[in-house]
Amino acid sequence: SDAQQATIIGLLCLLFIYILASLLPYGVLSQSELASISQPAMANILKGVVGSWGAMLINIGLIISIIGSWLSWTMLPAETTMLMAKDGLLPKFWGKTNSKKAPTYSLVLTAALTNLFLLTFLFTDYAYQFAYSLCTAAILICYLLVGIYQVQFSFQQKDHKQMIIGGIAVVFEL
Repeated sequence: SDAQQATIIGLLCLLFIYILASLLPYGVLSQSELASISQPAMANILKGVVGSWGAMLINIGLIISIIGSWLSWTMLPAETTMLMAKDGLLPKFWGKTNSKKAPTYSLVLTAALTNLFLLTFLFTDYAYQFAYSLCTAAILICYLLVGIYQVQFSFQQKDHKQMIIGGIAVVFEL
């Protein structure tokens, strides 16, 4: 119940912050000024509102966010493939660790594949649309499998209401 409550509070706080961050620029600058502002836009907007410390705050937050993303892009795939190897879903060499208990093969291969993926952005004019489409397709497959599992589980439990909801999810994802 604590995790559920924390998730809801966190979601509401983030929603509030996103709404404020989306509305703030329109209260400070005109549409033509917003269109011509340099990146990072929020740093430049806050610089105009509260001074240079506002831009510094946003830039520090941006640096922390990028480091966190980089860390998650590096560690999550490596740990996932290592655990899959331990469960027998991938070959055992994926799960080999070095003296520091880091999954060496998983780290090297997932980092190489991530960098290869990021390099593709240099060769396309539609890098954002490509990444967005790829992520959307991957998410749809996951949700489809969740819907199928819900139908199967609900059928076994004889819970017709949940089976109908799962069926709607499957049809929607298809």
